[in-house]
Amino acid sequence: MDTRWQTVSATDGSALLAGSQQYSYYDGPFETSSEDDRKYRLIRLSNGLEAVVVHDALADKSAACLEVAVGHLQDPDDMPGLAHFCEHMLLRGSEAFPAENDFMAFIKSGGGTYNAGTGASSTNYWFSIGPKLLPGALERLGAFLTAPLFAPSATNREINAVDSENKKNVQDDSRRIFQLQASLCVEGHPWRKFGTGNIESLTQTAQKLQKFGSLPDAEVVEGGGGVVGRETRRRLVEWWKDTYCSGRMTLGVIGKESLDDLTKLVVHHFSPIPNRGFEARPKIFDNPWDDSVMGTIVFVKTIKDYQELLLTFPLSYQRPNYLSKPVIFLSHLVGHEGPGSVYAFLKDKGWITSLSAGHSSRGRGVQTFTVRGGLTKEGYIHYEDVLMAIYNYLSLLRASIFPPHLYEEIKLLSEIRFIFRGKSQPHTYVSWLASELAESYPAEWLLNGSSLVREWNEPLVREILNGLTPQRGRVLLMSQEHSHVTSDVLWETEKWYGTEYHVKALEKIFLEKVTFVNKNTSLFLPGPNPFIPTNFEVRKKEIDNPAKWPTLIDDSPISRMWHKVDDQFWVPKAQIMVDIRSPVAYSTPRQAVLTRLVMDLVTDSLAEITYDASLAELGYSLNTSSEGFSISVSGYNDKVLVLLNIVVQKIKTLIVDPKRFGVMKERLERRYKNYHLSQPKVLSQQKALDLLAPVVWSVAEKQMELENISCSDVQTHHGDLLTAFYVESLVNGNLQAEEARNLLGIVHSAFAQKNALFLGHFSRRSFLLPDGSNFVKKELLTDHKEQNSCLHYLCQFGPIVDQGLRATLSLIAHIIQEPCFNQLRTQEQLGYLVGSGMFQNNGSIGLTITIQSLQDPVYLEGRVDAFLASFRKDLDTWTSTEFEAQKEGLIVKKLQKVKNLGEESNEFWSHIRSGYCDFLRRENDVATTREISLESLLQVYDCYLNPASQGRRKLAIYMYSHSVSPATLPADATLVDDEVLFKAGLATTAAPVPVETSFLNSGMSVPSRPRL
Repeated sequence: MDTRWQTVSATDGSALLAGSQQYSYYDGPFETSSEDDRKYRLIRLSNGLEAVVVHDALADKSAACLEVAVGHLQDPDDMPGLAHFCEHMLLRGSEAFPAENDFMAFIKSGGGTYNAGTGASSTNYWFSIGPKLLPGALERLGAFLTAPLFAPSATNREINAVDSENKKNVQDDSRRIFQLQASLCVEGHPWRKFGTGNIESLTQTAQKLQKFGSLPDAEVVEGGGGVVGRETRRRLVEWWKDTYCSGRMTLGVIGKESLDDLTKLVVHHFSPIPNRGFEARPKIFDNPWDDSVMGTIVFVKTIKDYQELLLTFPLSYQRPNYLSKPVIFLSHLVGHEGPGSVYAFLKDKGWITSLSAGHSSRGRGVQTFTVRGGLTKEGYIHYEDVLMAIYNYLSLLRASIFPPHLYEEIKLLSEIRFIFRGKSQPHTYVSWLASELAESYPAEWLLNGSSLVREWNEPLVREILNGLTPQRGRVLLMSQEHSHVTSDVLWETEKWYGTEYHVKALEKIFLEKVTFVNKNTSLFLPGPNPFIPTNFEVRKKEIDNPAKWPTLIDDSPISRMWHKVDDQFWVPKAQIMVDIRSPVAYSTPRQAVLTRLVMDLVTDSLAEITYDASLAELGYSLNTSSEGFSISVSGYNDKVLVLLNIVVQKIKTLIVDPKRFGVMKERLERRYKNYHLSQPKVLSQQKALDLLAPVVWSVAEKQMELENISCSDVQTHHGDLLTAFYVESLVNGNLQAEEARNLLGIVHSAFAQKNALFLGHFSRRSFLLPDGSNFVKKELLTDHKEQNSCLHYLCQFGPIVDQGLRATLSLIAHIIQEPCFNQLRTQEQLGYLVGSGMFQNNGSIGLTITIQSLQDPVYLEGRVDAFLASFRKDLDTWTSTEFEAQKEGLIVKKLQKVKNLGEESNEFWSHIRSGYCDFLRRENDVATTREISLESLLQVYDCYLNPASQGRRKLAIYMYSHSVSPATLPADATLVDDEVLFKAGLATTAAPVPVETSFLNSGMSVPSRPRL
C-alpha cells in the first residue's frame, strides 16, 4: 500500500473532515511545470469517487468537471444512443433542485458556462462560474449524479433534441465515415454501436412492444411521449442504475478556496453518490475485426468534394505503455514531413496534400494505428502507389537501426513542453484533469503521465511495427466519385447515415509487392532537429501589476510596431504578428484569389523545412484578409526570429512551381466548392457578415476567377503584392524592444518597397441599417440532401464606439442567453443549434439569434419575435436584486484574465487590427455596466430589440433547405434581391480612430492617417 495516502475517518476530529464522511487523500508531491503556482490535492471518497482539487489564489473563474467511465459503448444493443440520451436528461433537474433549467440559469447568471459530452467510453459534465458561486454549482452537480429526476415531462423533448442533433450531423463526412468504420466491425462487437442515437434508435424497442400490445396504458404527462416515452424513460433509468456508479467517477475542481475548503465541498456534495460495485474502468479487449475486414479496401462516397486515404491497423491497448509511449515514436516517423519522409516523396509526385499518423481509440481496450493522407485527383488515381510508399516506409523502419537522436529528441521535447506548459481556461483544465485522473497514473505523475516520454523500449516499438502489415490493415478510399469501381458493382448503404460504400479485397499481386523489402531510395530516416531550443533564460523581475497594453515603439510612414515584454507568464516564448497591407491584395475578386494562391504556395514550399520547427513548438501561419496578408509566428524565443526570417525570405523569393501550382489550384477549387456544403448556420452567419461589409468578394465570385488563373498570373501578382505596402506588427513575450526592432528590419529588408506612395491604413467599416428597417435575404442551400434550414436574426444597435450602448447591449446579450435557449430550444424544440449573442463587425454592434431547424425560417422568425416580446414582459417583473446579480455575472465574465501568452497576444492584436486600439475596453465597459439601471436597459431594449419598436433595425437571413417550401414573407419585410443595390443605399460607420488614452505609457501619440 502507498503510505503517501492518508485516511481521514469520522472520529479523528481532523480539520480536513467534511461532515461525517470518511475519505483518503494523497500526501505526497506532484511534478508540476515551472510556472504552475497552483496547489493540488488528490482525494478518494469512501464511495470510490476520485477527485483532484486545485487551489488557485488568482482564479477569476472557478470550474469543475465530473467524468464517468461510461459511454455509448455501454449502450444496450436494442437502444443505440441511450448514453447520449442520459447525458441530455440527467441535467434536467434533481431531487434537491427539481426545476428543469435551474442549473443552466444558475451557471449563466453567474457569468459562467456549461456543457456535457458523451464519448465512446466516458461521459463528462462540466461548468465554469464566478468564484463566489462555486459552492452552489458543486452542490447542483453533485445532486444530479446522486438523485437525478430524469423528468418525465422532458422525455419527449430530449428524445427530439437527440434526434435533431443527429440530423445536424447527417451530411457531415467525418461523422458518416466514423459510423461506417463502426458498422464494418464484427457483428455484436461494441464498436459497431451508433453513439449519437436518434428518435428511431431510442424508441424502436418501445414501438415494437406497443405494436404487440405489451405496454400498459400510460398516465398523461405533458411532454412524456405517451406509452412509448414512458417505456423509453423506464429503460433509461434502468440503464443508469446498471452503469453509473461513483466508483467509475473522477472529478476535477479548481477554485480560490483553500485545499481544505475545496476538499470539504467535494466530500460533502459527492459522497452521497451511490457506489454500485461495478468495474471502475470497463475495458473491451475483443478484436473488432475479423479476417473479412483485414487486407481490404473500402471505397466510400463522400458528401463534399475531396479525396482521402485512411489506412488503419488494430493495435493493443497502449495505456500500460505510458512510460515509453512507443506509438508516439512511430507516429513521429511515419507522419514526418521533412526530407526522406513519405510525405515529402508523395508530395514531390503531386499525389498528396497532407499526411498524418497516430493512434486512436473508441474506448479502453483495443485501439488502432492510422495513417491519413489527403490526396490530389492524381493521387487518387495512383492510390496503390501511395499505399506502396507508406508500406515501403514501414519496411524501411523494420530494417533500420534507430539512431539515438530520434528517441532523445522526442523525450527532450516532451520535457520542454511540460516544463513550459501554460495555463488554460479553468473549464478546459478541469476537464483535462478529470480525464487524466481516470487513467490512474501514479499520483505524483497526474500532471504529466500522459505527456512525458520517460524511457526507451525498442522491443515494444518493434512489436507494434511488426503488426503494421498489409494483411492486417484496412484501407478506406474516400471520394465523391470512384473511377476505380466498375459500374456493375452493387454499392452497400450504411444504416444510420446512408453512406454508400463498396468493400473488396486488395489484389493478391499488390499484397505481394508491398511485402517486399523497401527499395525506394527517396525514403530515409529524419536527421537531427535544428529547431530544438537551447536557451530558456527568462528575465523575470518583480512587478506590481502587468501592463494592460503594448507600447508603440515604431511609427513611420510605412510601418507601426507594438511591443510588450512578458511580465506575467514568465516563459521563454514569444508571439509575433505581422500585417502586410497592400492595395493590390483584395481590390478585385481576382486579386483576392491570387493573394490566396501566393500564400498557399509559400506554405506548401516551406513544409519540409518548417515541420521540424512545428515539432519544437515553433509555429507559423499565413492568412489573407481584405487588407493584404498576415504572418504569425510563435514559440520559443530562442528560435522564433530564425523561423520568421525563413518564412519572410520564402515570401520574398517564391518561384511558382507549375506542378505545385496545379495542386494548390485544385485544392482551392475544392475549398470553394465545399464551402457551399457547410452547415446552414455557418452559411447564414457568413451571409450576414458579407451584407454588412463594404468590400467583400463572395465565394462564387472567386470561383469564377480561379478558373482562368495561370501559373504566370500568380508569379506576376507575387511581385505586385510587394511593390507598395504598409506593415503593422506586434511582438509580445520574452523579447526586448531592440530584438523586436530587429524583427521589423527582417521584414523591411526582405520586402523593399518599389513604390513609397502607399502611406495609409485600410479602414475597416460596417454598413448601418436605417431606422425602422426589416430586411430579409433568402438563399437556397446547395446541398440537396441537407434537411435543415436556418434563420439568422440580427438586430443592429449602432456603432461600436458608443460605450454606453455597447455596455448595455452586452448586458442584454448576457441576460437573454439562457432564457432564449430554454424557450426556443428546450421548450419549443425548434432545433438543436439555437443560440444568441452579441454581434460585433468592423465598427457596428447588435444582437443575433440563430436557429438551425427543420422548420421554415418564416415560422422561426415569428417564434423569435414572440420570445422577444414575452421576455420584455418578464423584465418588467424583475427585482433590483435579480438585476444586480445578472450584472455581477457579466462583470465576472468580462474581468476574466487571459491565461497564457497566446490569449494575451490575440486580445492585443484584435484591438490593433480593429483600428481602435482600445486596450482598456473591458475595464471601461465594466465601469459603465455598474452604472446601468434596469430602467435604462429597458429603454435600449424597447428601442433596438422589441418587435413593437418603430425604429428597430433588423436583418434576417433565411437559408432554405430543398425539403422546405418557403412560406410568404412577413408583410413588413423588405426582400434583398440585389445585394449591390442594397449596399448602395446604406451609410457606414465612421473610420476607426485610435483611443488616445491607451498610449499613456508609450510616450508616443498615435496620429490619425489618411484612410483608404
